[in-house]
Amino acid sequence: MKSLIVILCLATGMAPAGLYAETINNAKVTNLMVDKNLGDILFINLDKAHTLNTPTCHTNTSWEFALPLTSSTDEKIHSMLLTAYATGAQVSFIGTGDCAVHSNLETLRRIELK
Repeated sequence: MKSLIVILCLATGMAPAGLYAETINNAKVTNLMVDKNLGDILFINLDKAHTLNTPTCHTNTSWEFALPLTSSTDEKIHSMLLTAYATGAQVSFIGTGDCAVHSNLETLRRIELK
């Protein structure tokens, strides 16, 4: 059934969220930014850029991911990102495949510290 849904979505040009989610492995956090004028969003830049499964909505060339700061899980990810930034640790990043948090920047779904 899942295969049929994916085939129908692709045939009609509608891709389910996450189908084109970016994965960036072994990257280092180079910049983090929060701006009061932009709301509760953490902007994340890496030493590697989107290359393979970039969602079509992701047109921002200054940042790689946006993370909402609205839940306890978001705050845990934020804390892990600060640790990775401070230590220079390599991290794997997985996006959601959409730009739900910021209109031209993929939303971050998951990180893994290496």
